[in-house]
Amino acid sequence: MDSLTKIISHAYKNSLLYQQKKPEWYEESREPDITEFPIIQKQDLFHNVPAEIMDYVMGHIPEEEVVQMSTSGSTGICLPVLWHKNDYRRSMLSLWMLRKKYYHISPNDKLCYFYTIRESGDSDLAYEYSNQTLGFSKCSLDEKRIYKIYQMILDFGPKWMLLQPSMAELLLETAQKHGLPPVNELEYIEFSGEMLFEELRERVKQFFGCQISNQYGSNELNSIALECPHGNMHCISSNVYVEIADKEGQVIGDDSEGEIIVTSLNNRIMPFVRYRIGDWGRIRHNKKCPCGNRNPILELTMGRSNDSILTEQGRKINPYIFVHAVEAINGSYDDVIKQFKVIQRDYNSFLVLLRIDDNSVKEDIEELFVKYILEPDLKQAEYKFVYSDSFINEDGRKLRYFMNDMEKE
Repeated sequence: MDSLTKIISHAYKNSLLYQQKKPEWYEESREPDITEFPIIQKQDLFHNVPAEIMDYVMGHIPEEEVVQMSTSGSTGICLPVLWHKNDYRRSMLSLWMLRKKYYHISPNDKLCYFYTIRESGDSDLAYEYSNQTLGFSKCSLDEKRIYKIYQMILDFGPKWMLLQPSMAELLLETAQKHGLPPVNELEYIEFSGEMLFEELRERVKQFFGCQISNQYGSNELNSIALECPHGNMHCISSNVYVEIADKEGQVIGDDSEGEIIVTSLNNRIMPFVRYRIGDWGRIRHNKKCPCGNRNPILELTMGRSNDSILTEQGRKINPYIFVHAVEAINGSYDDVIKQFKVIQRDYNSFLVLLRIDDNSVKEDIEELFVKYILEPDLKQAEYKFVYSDSFINEDGRKLRYFMNDMEKE
């Protein structure tokens, strides 16, 4: 039995969600075609899965062996994701092997990165440091702080950086504006978490003079694909099985654009079988690559990208400031916010759309939302909160948790 068949069998035997969606014809004695199973999406997971998973974990797995994450960063839908530590490590192994093969990067090499939240509250750790890693909070990223961060990166001397394109843009603009040098020790930058456009890739490559690749993944599944030095993004087939489907959910052939459907081959605590991740692309199964990797090649045609918050002073603020506020509230109120979206209507006017599971704490949420925004220029703005009982969708594609709508007003 191959790994794909094993994870399907495991999911439909052990997960309440998949038992409810089990096709009438399904029998474990028969090895089925994966396309015969239903496609699920993040909304399907809210009705019973978190409680089911937590009960299972508390009863069967020691707390120190569980990795808990959240998916709120890119879509606005707040889903807790649980991994067994052994499954998590297994899912990351192939990515690390490819980093070593392609770019000579190992876990012991010095790394710089950015994070969304480390402490729940009206303050957060500005940075976290170890002998091999240096990470920075995405909150309050004005020009003064980015300048300080860049100086710290120069002093730290990382061999590689793991960045979202928006973070790389800030570092690049600050370095060039203030005449700061490239990082001498830097050999590799890996982009992840947002759509990487070629114009930014080239500017970053020219300034830093290092190797660059694009990595595509999610907290639900970890890494899905990594770009090789020849510019092809290879699926990590030991961790995921990738399909491309049309709007009706039918699998389509190579070179056709459609929705990316992914199955995790490693997460047994919280299975994801035929999971609609919300991004679009195309896949090529038979294209040969000079790097020798025979795994399918994935091309993203629409991914995660977000507007910037604009201030009257002309500042651009990264919208992750809102992610921090939501995750801080969820940390204190047991994941009460299930989905959110923020729309900037004017410099000092924001519409906040929320889907919550406890209407009795609305006033607390609204007070804490503003309190946990770690940006003085935004604390005095007007926030109008609107609550919804259903999910916010955008034509089946990935929801953007922030939109700057000023030009449309």
